[in-house]
Amino acid sequence: VVYGTGHDPEATSATGRTIITPTSSTIVFDPGASGSHLEGIYIGKPVTFRANNKIDNVTFKRVHINGQISIAGTNPESRCDNILIIESIFGGLNGQNASNIKVFNSFSNGRLQHLNENSWIANCFIYDYHYPVYYAVQSRFENNIIVVYTSNSGVSESNGNTFSNNIFNRNPTTQENNTWSGNFTNINPVELFIDYQNPFSYEADYH
Repeated sequence: VVYGTGHDPEATSATGRTIITPTSSTIVFDPGASGSHLEGIYIGKPVTFRANNKIDNVTFKRVHINGQISIAGTNPESRCDNILIIESIFGGLNGQNASNIKVFNSFSNGRLQHLNENSWIANCFIYDYHYPVYYAVQSRFENNIIVVYTSNSGVSESNGNTFSNNIFNRNPTTQENNTWSGNFTNINPVELFIDYQNPFSYEADYH
């Protein structure tokens, strides 16, 4: 368990923000890291779960990760379970070797890809140049703002998912292999918010 003072440099001006920056190219979660809890820290590199190793019940809360969270692998028997990301900022997520991922009230500067069964994404900003949602299967997307930089629809190679009450700047809802309910499409986020910047900026409050 790691608790820090916070990651916002302005909100933590009195104490300084807690920073973890490894000398290697990424922070690696190895076998034995199940049950880890990281809160209130800035991580200066991407985060990787050791491929094809079962690492369960990991929580990222109020962290800023400078890069992708990667849970890669191809062995269903070692699939990680119950990965929780709350009120955090990160550079995308690869959930190839995980199930039951939950991402709430967070900001992703990169695509969410290879999400497997029972993943739940709610109340998030999700941005990517091509496909913010890519290879998601039987997962839930609720109350998110999903923005793609190009003319692509924003959702690709995804099946059996439920999209409810999301805002898209394109229109992916013509895809019949997913369920769509109450979504808003072709909305320009610049016109939706008074104070908006993309990618994420501490100076904007997104109201």
